[in-house]
Amino acid sequence: MADRLVFRLVLRRALRRERVFRDRQNPFDVYDDVDLYCRFRFRRPDIVELCNIIKDDIDHPLN
Repeated sequence: MADRLVFRLVLRRALRRERVFRDRQNPFDVYDDVDLYCRFRFRRPDIVELCNIIKDDIDHPLN
């Protein structure tokens, strides 16, 4: 019985996914205007306007 429990624990650890940490830098700080347009296909003022339009829909509700 104990052997099965140990086997399950070892198997669970072996199958666990490695954690992935993503880069959370702000694109406005990282890219200049040309690179920002090449990457996102929008100009800086257009991105700001789009964010303002959808911000109420994507905000987390406050309790």
